[in-house]
Amino acid sequence: MASKFDLKFFSKRSQHFFAALLLSMPLASYASINITAPPYLAVGDGKTDDTAAFKSALAATGAAGGGVIYVPAGQYVISGILALPHGTTLEGDGEGATTIESTLQGSPTLILQGDYTKVKNMSVHFAGSTAATDGTLGIYTATGPAAQGYAANNIELSHLEVSNFSHNIYIDGSVNGILSDISSHNAVHTGLVGLSAQGYWSNILVVANQADGIYLSTSHNAGGVAPFMTGIQTFSNGGWGIDTTMGITLGGMPSFLNNDSQGELLIEGGSGADSGHVANVDIQFAGQNAFYPTPGYPNVSNAPGIEVTSASGPVRFTDVSMFNNNGTGMLLNVGSVQVSNVRILGSGAGGSGYCISSNGSNSIFTNVVCNTPSQISGNTTIVRDSQFSANSNTLAILQIPSGQNLLIGDNVIYNGGTAPALSISAGVTVANSSNTVIGTVSNSGSASGYYTPMFH
Repeated sequence: MASKFDLKFFSKRSQHFFAALLLSMPLASYASINITAPPYLAVGDGKTDDTAAFKSALAATGAAGGGVIYVPAGQYVISGILALPHGTTLEGDGEGATTIESTLQGSPTLILQGDYTKVKNMSVHFAGSTAATDGTLGIYTATGPAAQGYAANNIELSHLEVSNFSHNIYIDGSVNGILSDISSHNAVHTGLVGLSAQGYWSNILVVANQADGIYLSTSHNAGGVAPFMTGIQTFSNGGWGIDTTMGITLGGMPSFLNNDSQGELLIEGGSGADSGHVANVDIQFAGQNAFYPTPGYPNVSNAPGIEVTSASGPVRFTDVSMFNNNGTGMLLNVGSVQVSNVRILGSGAGGSGYCISSNGSNSIFTNVVCNTPSQISGNTTIVRDSQFSANSNTLAILQIPSGQNLLIGDNVIYNGGTAPALSISAGVTVANSSNTVIGTVSNSGSASGYYTPMFH
């Protein structure tokens, strides 16, 4: 074992050695380019084709192992693919100030083709003479076999406005990505596609895209999980606000899903163990495109606020508010949902749907407020500390159509109409505990335990 003197001596010698070594090493090359300066001389007048200038600048950053390409305010016409190599940042003077005007049909305009690539502070707009065709992508990033040259992880897209492409932003297989402060609108298909696109997405606005606002799924190159999303706003998209086949994590800052034609949030897949968590979300006007009309987008009378299909795993909803959705507020066709601190008002505004329609087992509903009828079934399901009220002459306010060993306790159930307040179907076993029922009870099943009906 070395003595204290030996270690001290070795440390001092090491310091001298490494200091000399660092002084003798050349500084790492790193490109810093103004796209309008020599030798690149991009014009940015909205008329001149600046593709060659950008390609030359990108080649320079690739040769230097990375760098920043500064794109001053202007409109830069691009007719070819711009591939960003490893470590390259393309940065403008702000959305609407710096604009990439793409005329490239059938291919991506900006491809993030290396790790640590960034696109910041600009608008990217498809300016072709006809509508964008399939494959016409604004910003595209993919990972794949090494032979293809793709390794686009740890990317950053921030302070961007992207519009009018087939898909405005298409992220395939990229992990640890940051997307922030992005507006995506008027895509011919989807505003933002994420395939196994793990990372952090915040302050994303998707508006008036003809298909879904955001679509999440797995990549053919990788599995993975959905990104963490916060501060998402969808509005007047022709499909769903958010459609995911790989689960979802949506929380943190408030999100607002509004006015999308097919519905606001569709969860149609995910891990068998967990399809995610949705929290701090306002959902309004599903299927009501007429409220803020976008030409050509349909009004859908049965568009739900949230739909979870049988292909999904368990999912949790907390601190969710819904208002005036055309269809059912929460259409839950999966077991083991947990719903807490949820307010659903005016569901079925289009003449179709319930406040809640749930047929999965092992589910828990706590602190739920509904003002239209609900139907909840499934074995070993719990409904507690909630309020179900309406003035309905045709439907029971809380319907239990099937299931065994449900616990319905500490709820207020009220109907101001002539239909029952609480309806329990034949073959159902329910344990009632301290419910306040204002209205009649229709009990064709087996309701055991103690409950306190109050008839009006």
